[in-house]
Amino acid sequence: MTIGALTTVTEFETWNGGSGIYRPAAIHDALLLAEGQVSAWLSTALVPTQVVEEFPWPVDSRKMWLGKVRLISVVKVEGLFADGNCLWQSGLECSTIFDYRQSIIRIRDNYRIYLCNGLRCPERMKVTYIAGFSAVESAADSLDGTTLRAAVFNAALGFLQTSIGLNSTGNVFISSYSAAGYNESRVPEEQSGASLLQNQFIRNAKELVRRLQVKRPLNIVRTRGYRFL
Repeated sequence: MTIGALTTVTEFETWNGGSGIYRPAAIHDALLLAEGQVSAWLSTALVPTQVVEEFPWPVDSRKMWLGKVRLISVVKVEGLFADGNCLWQSGLECSTIFDYRQSIIRIRDNYRIYLCNGLRCPERMKVTYIAGFSAVESAADSLDGTTLRAAVFNAALGFLQTSIGLNSTGNVFISSYSAAGYNESRVPEEQSGASLLQNQFIRNAKELVRRLQVKRPLNIVRTRGYRFL
């Protein structure tokens, strides 16, 4: 999946009151990283984006839970046969969208009639679909659009401070030890970046988009060696 550009350098400078010491190219890179991070938190793209996923077949109740939530449309559904020429064959006419927000599609009973063509049913399914926030939802003058932009801009500031900008300190942000009563010359124990405190702007961004997350149930059942919901 490719991340579409929801924000621009000009918007970031307007929101932030200027660019300070940061170069436009660095801001652009930070915005792309920030959009990718926000997209990962929300399990979908910030703009309508085409995604391709594969699944084992058959599945229980003929339902497929797609990887990205906020489904917009299904472009194509294909099946892969082990017999014959082993080519993907289309079967879009036999799929229906069961839940747009949760991104669930259902394969109808007559799917085997259309797709098998006298052969045994496919071993894998490939679904091409479009998911993400619609243009209306992500508009700059809407509540969701404003929230998304605020989160992206906060995360971009975090990336500029820790990884990209002129005042970056590598991949972690090391705060002052004097505030905690330590001498600045104190050498901390060696730690991995994952164990250190995450940048405050990035944490702020994650809190901002919490309202926009689509919650999925956790009732996962395993049948015939596959994972289903």
